[in-house]
Amino acid sequence: MNKRFLQFLLIAITSGIIFSSCSKDEELTGNGSNEQTQIRLTSAINQLATRSTAQNTQIESGQEVGLVVTNNPYTTVLYDNIKLTANGSGGFTYPSSMYYPSDGGNVDLMAYHPYNESVTGVGSIYTFGIQADQTVKDNYLNSDVLFGSVANIARTTSAVPIEFNHLFSKLTFTVKKGNGASLEGLSSIEVLGLNNEALVDFEKRSVAADGTATTIKAYNVPTGTASDLQLTGAAAIVVPQTVKAGQTLLRVTIGGVAYLYAPTAALELTMGTAYNYTITVNMAGITVTSSIVDWQNGGNIDGEGEIA
Repeated sequence: MNKRFLQFLLIAITSGIIFSSCSKDEELTGNGSNEQTQIRLTSAINQLATRSTAQNTQIESGQEVGLVVTNNPYTTVLYDNIKLTANGSGGFTYPSSMYYPSDGGNVDLMAYHPYNESVTGVGSIYTFGIQADQTVKDNYLNSDVLFGSVANIARTTSAVPIEFNHLFSKLTFTVKKGNGASLEGLSSIEVLGLNNEALVDFEKRSVAADGTATTIKAYNVPTGTASDLQLTGAAAIVVPQTVKAGQTLLRVTIGGVAYLYAPTAALELTMGTAYNYTITVNMAGITVTSSIVDWQNGGNIDGEGEIA
């Protein structure tokens, strides 16, 4: 092999490497006709003026969200049930990059919380449940089923905003000192006899109660003292369903004494609705009223309770 041939071969190989490198750089940086643009999201939770419970306006840091991306008009699932992790400020971290279609077509995005491995594509019904022991913050957060979608999104270098809505119901609690009673030793607020699962249809935005009746321990129940007149901050996420008239719904335990409350009329707990129960503790029992809270208007409910 002569010297001139070796020089020619070296030049050819070097040129090929440079050409290949340039082509790859053009593809990754979005130059040329096969432009690649990453799909990115930013999020917020839709609700009214806030009350101080967790996950009010943003999905909390570390919570996992599922994302499905399809083309528009829909024929193909481009990315199926990709697990994203929320950063608490409306952004997410991604397991790998996702790109808009190379043909320039638009996309539809469907996202939900908490992440569920069984979700595949669009148009199916999935089972989601609440956690019974919501005294643990992560259990409370993972009981809060959220859903959001945006359609016909054109390729953009900006993060696509997606608004999540609550699909379950929330109960919040205000405990007040009444006649001859004390809030010292408030130890638990429990929601009784509600189904713990729901069949969720994301496409139709519908929820149907399922599962079995369970006792739910509320999140963030404050410890009362003898000087307290009012305690706030406790909450529970529940599956939307009908509470029958006379069905025991709440149990409040103070100083080892359990107080029970049952509505005198049937109560419909609806999807995306929140209710604040004001529980007044008296020597003879408790009285209960309800007022408007953050998700949307849950109506006004009055009632009385008794010592268990």
